[in-house]
This record gives sequence, C-alpha cells and structure tokens, in this order.
Amino acid sequence: MIERIIYRFFAPAGALLADHNHFRGINLVRFGANLNIMLDRKDYEGISVLDQYNFSIDMYHSITNIKKSRALTGNWNW
Repeated sequence: MIERIIYRFFAPAGALLADHNHFRGINLVRFGANLNIMLDRKDYEGISVLDQYNFSIDMYHSITNIKKSRALTGNWNW
C-alpha cells in the first residue's frame, strides 16, 4: 500500500524537477491591445519546472526592458 502512495504522488513530483520529463509544461503568451493580437508566444515543455520558471521570469524581464527602452526613445515634443 505504501509503495502505491509513494509511486503515485512522489514519482511525478520528482519527474517535474527532472531536467527532462514527459509533462506538457507551460505556454506563455504576451497579448497586444486585445486578445486577438499575440505579440509573443513561448512554449516550454519537457523541461524542469524550475527551468520553466526561470525562462518565464526572463521573458517577463525582456518585455519590461523593451517597454522601458520604447518609453525612453519616444518622440519628445516640448
């Protein structure tokens, strides 16, 4: 009985932390003015959830850096 519990709950948890696994992962989308406009899309699957998290944070930081650079290079009319 305890073997079933260990296999059923702890084996998938360990697989999620493995470098390569068979889980679907996440799909990140950056939308534009509305939901019909997709500006950026990334699909992370078969990798560790920790790597998925790091890639998601990197994608977020790249988006905020793009917004900051656009704001700084905008047209200034005084």
